Amino acid sequence: MRRLVAGVVAAIVFAAGRFGADVGAAIVLPVGAVVASLSTERSVRVRARISSTDAHRRVFLAIGAAVIACVASLSVLVLIDLISGANAHLTRSVIDAGGANDLADIAQRRLALSADDFAQAAANPLFWLVIAGVGLGIANWRRIDAWLRSAPAARAGFLGGCAAVAVGVLVNDSGATFLVLGSLALGATLAFAWAQAAKNP
Repeated sequence: MRRLVAGVVAAIVFAAGRFGADVGAAIVLPVGAVVASLSTERSVRVRARISSTDAHRRVFLAIGAAVIACVASLSVLVLIDLISGANAHLTRSVIDAGGANDLADIAQRRLALSADDFAQAAANPLFWLVIAGVGLGIANWRRIDAWLRSAPAARAGFLGGCAAVAVGVLVNDSGATFLVLGSLALGATLAFAWAQAAKNP
């Protein structure tokens, strides 16, 4: 619960008004916090003893919790912006939109910007190295999990970070840049975890 509250508070701090990076922070941080909260060592042991039906129910509950956290942080973000008159990106592009057609235009423009970002990134070898690294990490997830299992808090943070990056790629108009920066940060975390695991086999 503390991780979830911390995620919502961080989302509000980083997304509110002109100080904030972007509205995406109000989405990716709560999602990451929900996943981190559900990824503690205790919850892993509980999941090992539940049935398939209960597991599916927990997945739906996790999705619901993530949606609620995002809605809560976005609502507070809108309220702060309206009260402060900061005229932030969310208010200008969504709240002040003229109707469904304007919202559709905004969504289409953001998708086009994200596609353009991926097209530019595809010309950079670093992007493909990152993609290869992500694929290698997914293929070796059991080994990676073993590196992190001795440190439940670090494991929860890493899984929350993975979820935040995955969602951030979808909701940001610079998805490729988000993917590269997020993957590099997660890769650095794994490198440290591997070094610690090698020192304490």
